[in-house]
Amino acid sequence: MKKIVQLMGGIALFALYSSLSINLLQAQSAVVTARPAQIDISAVTSESAVLMTLSGYSQDDARYRLYSGGNQYNCWDEANDEFVTSNSYANNPPVPGTPTTSTTFWILFQRGSNASTAASYRDRLGPAYSGNYQTAALPAAAEIAAPVIIQKSNVSFGTWTDFSVRYVVLGYDAPSGGTLIAAAPTALTTGDFNLIIETGTILNRIEVRDVMNNLIESVAGTWPSGISVLPPTGFSATAQSNTQINLGWTLNAANNGVLLAWSADGIFGTPTGTYTPGGTIAGGGNVIYTGTGNSFNHTALTPETEYFYKIWSYDGSEYSPGITTSEETYPDPTTTTLPYVQDFSGGFGDCGTFSVSGDTKQWLHSASGGYVYMNGYNSGELEEDWLILPGMNLDNYFNESLSFDTWYRFGNDDADNYFRFVYSTNYSGMGSPADATWTEISFTRPAVEQEWVSSGVIDIAGITGTNVYFAFKYHYNAGNYRSWQVDNINVNAGNAPALLATPTTLNGFTYEIGNGPSASQSYTLTGQNLQGSGNITATAPADYELSLNGTTWNTVVNLPYAGGQLTGQPVSVYVRLKAGLAIGTYNNQTILHNGGGVTDM
Repeated sequence: MKKIVQLMGGIALFALYSSLSINLLQAQSAVVTARPAQIDISAVTSESAVLMTLSGYSQDDARYRLYSGGNQYNCWDEANDEFVTSNSYANNPPVPGTPTTSTTFWILFQRGSNASTAASYRDRLGPAYSGNYQTAALPAAAEIAAPVIIQKSNVSFGTWTDFSVRYVVLGYDAPSGGTLIAAAPTALTTGDFNLIIETGTILNRIEVRDVMNNLIESVAGTWPSGISVLPPTGFSATAQSNTQINLGWTLNAANNGVLLAWSADGIFGTPTGTYTPGGTIAGGGNVIYTGTGNSFNHTALTPETEYFYKIWSYDGSEYSPGITTSEETYPDPTTTTLPYVQDFSGGFGDCGTFSVSGDTKQWLHSASGGYVYMNGYNSGELEEDWLILPGMNLDNYFNESLSFDTWYRFGNDDADNYFRFVYSTNYSGMGSPADATWTEISFTRPAVEQEWVSSGVIDIAGITGTNVYFAFKYHYNAGNYRSWQVDNINVNAGNAPALLATPTTLNGFTYEIGNGPSASQSYTLTGQNLQGSGNITATAPADYELSLNGTTWNTVVNLPYAGGQLTGQPVSVYVRLKAGLAIGTYNNQTILHNGGGVTDM
């Protein structure tokens, strides 16, 4: 290995390049346009709804199901006035409207055999309905644990009087806009419904729409009734680091101040009177904020710990119902030394995962195979999921290299659907890797499906940094999901004798004639795997001189070493332009280092 210190005065010019990629997408699509944030799945007959938009289909004859594995939500078939229990597509409801252009419609359903909040939409084309056409995963929804029921008799409808068909009733948390909280089909002939929400949830608008999403009536109000002080809305908690969670909310329409508390176990009492931060609520809860702001940063927390929060509005005499949320702090960043080996025999080990996009899929571990894998199949969303190795201080090593094994099956690769190996020198080791800068590293990929292939030995000696992270980035859109498996990661430092100079270039040595020598500059020298013991000699070029202390100057200096390293490394070497030189330029001159098995470095 050769590394040099160049002595020069120059300008480094860098060019930035960008590229434009054009993605060719399939015309047909099935998109989940809306799903309520809460769902009751306590009984086989529990009801809800989801809004779908289909477009660009090759024909209008299509039938659909909502399923999860071998289970399904039983969808309403208006033509036969029944919730369909059959899992045969030929017996399930037809898509209404014209999906060859575009159609948006509500699917009314009962829980059926799928006692889960997770499900996917899938359809097949007629007349045989034998091949899967479009699939889309339903967004996540929270299971209702403590239900509150709002019925037709609780809402003052004025214009909705036709009950001859089923409609969908929608509950929102704002008089306009807001979040869709719950949905329920109406009963035939009576229009009755059970709109079920979680205890503590407040609705401010209820809509009735037909299955084609046409608005029949919208009623503003407050449900459950009898609440004089409304709670804040949009309460959220977001982890920022291993010790901080940021909370945010919107004040109620009266702009009442709020009381914010946290709990380690999710148990909160009922507030009475006034509080100040640091106080406690009888029955549970530690007060961390009171006031009319809309955010609070909870700091000095324990890493990888879940924190529970509850917030109330307060008008000076009465508190609103409380709204809850929770969040977990990030774990401490993991680091490692070289050599590093990860064979995933017992799980992910010290590797971490992070899902940037896609709620239902993530990296998984195969206990039987001893590898990790990622597959976005059936997600219906952009899946961007990361497998991240622990941080490494590459400045402590020389001649580093790495290797790993990969395997794939299914899917397609292109500019927007890919599996990449990348590294970053500014990732914190916590939170979303999308916030950092990553550089791709090429590796040998399997040429055919279902074949384990080594990446080959990848030279990473040119990567420097005290906290370098390597990662696998999985990025695939619906319809292109590829299954990737990773195993046998090895990161090694070389064992050849080596010297590392930092920096590798010095410039700007000048003086006026008769006033030399120039001011000195310095570089540091570090050794690894040096052979035997003795001295490394540093030899200055003809017009420069060297020193180990900045006082005594020579053409050659000796740096003692033993045990494979320089004594006291890193060692500083000072450089200056000699006195008495004629007017001229003295660029591109090299300091050479020899000894310990290193020649002319």
